[in-house]
Amino acid sequence: MERGQHEGAGGTGDGGAGCLVAAVRLPLRIVVFVVVLPVRMVWDALGWSVRAVNRAVLRPLGRGLVWAVRVLVGLPLLWAGAALWRWVVVPVVRYGVVVPSVWLYRHVLTPFGRGAAYVCGLLYMWVCVPVANALAWLGMAVFWWPWGALWRWVVVPVVRYGVVVPLGWAYRSVLIPVGRAAAWLARAVGAGIALPATALLVVLLGWLWRTVLVPLGRELGAALALGRRAAGFVSRAVGRAVAWIAWHAVGRPVRWMYRAVVRPLAVPVLLAVRDAARAARATLRHARADLRRAVFGAPPAQRGDSGHGPTARLPEPREPNGGPARTLGSKKTVPGAAPAPEVTLSDQG
Repeated sequence: MERGQHEGAGGTGDGGAGCLVAAVRLPLRIVVFVVVLPVRMVWDALGWSVRAVNRAVLRPLGRGLVWAVRVLVGLPLLWAGAALWRWVVVPVVRYGVVVPSVWLYRHVLTPFGRGAAYVCGLLYMWVCVPVANALAWLGMAVFWWPWGALWRWVVVPVVRYGVVVPLGWAYRSVLIPVGRAAAWLARAVGAGIALPATALLVVLLGWLWRTVLVPLGRELGAALALGRRAAGFVSRAVGRAVAWIAWHAVGRPVRWMYRAVVRPLAVPVLLAVRDAARAARATLRHARADLRRAVFGAPPAQRGDSGHGPTARLPEPREPNGGPARTLGSKKTVPGAAPAPEVTLSDQG
């Protein structure tokens, strides 16, 4: 139906341009298929390769690098930076810069600025304003009033009645009628010359469009569409075959190796690293608390100051007492039951 519509719109079908269509269609489709097929296959192979490398190599490698940088570099730097900011930078800036600057602004700069503003206001009111008014009046008297009078009473009348009025009359009475007559003559001559040339050119271009360009363009579009579809079918078939061979030759052994060897060996290592990181955080937290108590003393809630007794000594840290054990399968504790054995995640997995 679409081909019939194109033929009806163009004014001719295969019967009207049979020789040209029969001579161009088959060679054109063969050439287009041969040219499009390698390009399509290379493009599909590049796309599959990029997606496979991103999914199998780049994403796991990026996650591993981010985790390693965060654990090995980020946490120590974060702790060191926080301690340096809290105990060094903040006190130095507060008592070395902010407090002296505030005192200087309140007791030196503010009184000096108020006095300077008062003196400048007096000078402006009693010196600058009278001098500016006198200079403005003198400038108007010397540079504005004489030249304004000359422009208004001499230059404007001379230009208006000596130049503008005669030129306006010449334009309306002479130039406009002459221009209209010349334009009418030019249009008449141009129309007489352009009519035969336009008719001949339109007829020639219409014949060339209907007879040559429309059939050739239609066949070229059909050949390109057919070549693209055929190249897509061939490329997809080749891609599926290569993907099947690669999966059975590489992917399945690698997946078995990861599930059977790599993951059982990596889980204990990750658990050990996590336990070490927790122990390091707890040690750093206790050391920071001890340093704060040694430098600033204990908080009032821990000192026991009531205003009439000696300072109470802080209790020494000790191990927590073992509470009653829980039985398996229940959240309640039983006083006489033995503690259940601890099972790590590695033993469970």
